[in-house]
Amino acid sequence: MEAAISSLPDDVEALKALVATMARKADEAEAKLGNALAHQSAIEALIAHLKL
Repeated sequence: MEAAISSLPDDVEALKALVATMARKADEAEAKLGNALAHQSAIEALIAHLKL
């Protein structure tokens, strides 16, 4: 953990850019997860329908 902290930039603007990039990546990952869950739900609904 100490190595990860020491590799962070000391410049405030660079840190802000890093935080913005990480937030964007987190948003993208959350959107992908939402899409995957919706797809899974649709597949489960189709399976339930086909079982009827």
